Amino acid sequence: METHNYPLRLTTEASIDLADDEELLDLMYRANFRSVFIGIETPRIDSLIETKKFQNVRGDSLEAKLARIQSAGLDINAGFIVGFDNDNKAIFDNQFRFIQDNGITLAMVGMLQAIPRSATASPSCGCSFVPCSAMVRLHRWGRSTPGTFLHSTFYRVVALSDLPSS
Repeated sequence: METHNYPLRLTTEASIDLADDEELLDLMYRANFRSVFIGIETPRIDSLIETKKFQNVRGDSLEAKLARIQSAGLDINAGFIVGFDNDNKAIFDNQFRFIQDNGITLAMVGMLQAIPRSATASPSCGCSFVPCSAMVRLHRWGRSTPGTFLHSTFYRVVALSDLPSS
């Protein structure tokens, strides 16, 4: 890359643990990495613990870790999820504020799609911002398939449902 005057701008995916490896951050920048995708999932600590995303709660704050990565010269692209048990309709504002306040250059937000028979796919649904009855109806209608749920049915659920305010 150096011989050819760095013709490629590189990107990768990493965990937030990257922030704790100053040498790796320096080497990445010197190799012409300029962005990294990180699965942040949510700014809510309870939801991170619920999903066993312990690396996102270990040590100092997500904000401090993101700032270290950015200080090394890397832009941050991040993935977020809505629909955890601890979520309510305020999660949308919480995530928007977190993304804006932390200079996330590209944010991908998706609806939780629980794997059947997993801890997050209990028969009682458990989610607190999309009512279980709506989730069950959508499933019976065959519209909750991955890739179509967020675009074709999520907004209908919100319009049909009384969401909790907190």
